[in-house]
Amino acid sequence: MNKEISILILTYNAPEYVKKTIESLNNVTDKELLKKCEIIVWDNCSDSTTKNLLNEFKNNGLIDKLHFSSENLLFAGGNNSAARLANSSSKYYLLLNSDILIKDKHWLNYLLYYIKKDNIAGVSYGFCKYPDRCDGYCLLIDRALYDKYELDTQYQWWWGVTKLQAEILKEGYSLIAIYHHNHILYHYGGKSGNAFKNAKGMNTTVQEVIKWFKFSKGQILTKSAIRFGNIFKYFMK
Repeated sequence: MNKEISILILTYNAPEYVKKTIESLNNVTDKELLKKCEIIVWDNCSDSTTKNLLNEFKNNGLIDKLHFSSENLLFAGGNNSAARLANSSSKYYLLLNSDILIKDKHWLNYLLYYIKKDNIAGVSYGFCKYPDRCDGYCLLIDRALYDKYELDTQYQWWWGVTKLQAEILKEGYSLIAIYHHNHILYHYGGKSGNAFKNAKGMNTTVQEVIKWFKFSKGQILTKSAIRFGNIFKYFMK
């Protein structure tokens, strides 16, 4: 069956939060839109408790594709590997952390509404400053552009998704970051341990990162979820 969105979820221990993520994704998301998605979980060498939970979810149909890695590839390598498992028909990847709680059934409809506007290549819940950029814990992104650049594994943690955004902006596309969204999707943050502290690229300075954006033709735009109003009603017309 053709899919529009491949949802990429990396897991590394923290089974209680993985449970919240997978269950709320399946139970809260608009059912018609969920049919157009595939849920891909790439496990970064978790303990047996987490692996058993994931196998249970897979057996119960809450996960479409599940891979157990023999090593922790962290954020960049894990997402790149998960993306290679995606259905060839998918137009978008959704990078979704495994420590979130979905509260609003239309959370994904909102992201789709914005990414289908002219010149928008990605939309996130979450906004970071210095430099301004989309956060990476819930990022819907154009598949073709992601596949073109991927996440640079020389920057295994958050700077990898930042560099990807810089490349997209250089091509003239813009990105949207949505803030004030906790009533729609809540990110617990930092529940998978501190393995990232020794990741490649963590010693990169902010000054270096800002240079990546020097020749940007596109923009980082911001929206507040508080002002969503009747967007979804309009989107459904």
